[in-house]
Amino acid sequence: MISGTLNFVLPPLNNLTFLALSPGDMFGHTDLAHLLNDSHKRDYEFPRHLQRMDTVMSSVETTIMVLSLEDVLSLRLMYP
Repeated sequence: MISGTLNFVLPPLNNLTFLALSPGDMFGHTDLAHLLNDSHKRDYEFPRHLQRMDTVMSSVETTIMVLSLEDVLSLRLMYP
C-alpha cells in the first residue's frame, strides 16, 4: 500500500475491523504463496476452486500497487 488505510474486516459482523494496515504494509501474499506452491500442478492456470480468505476494505482514499499472478509466474519461470 502506498497511501491510505486498509482494514481486514468481518462481513458477518457488519464489517467490524480486526486488523488495520498502514502504508508499506502488504496483503494477499499468503494466497499468492499457496498458488505458487500448487502452480506446477495446474499448468500455471489460476485455480478457480480457491476462495478468497479475507475481506479488505478501504476506510479512506487509498493507493495500492498490484502484482498480478501472471507477473509472478513469469518471474518464477525467468528465475527458477
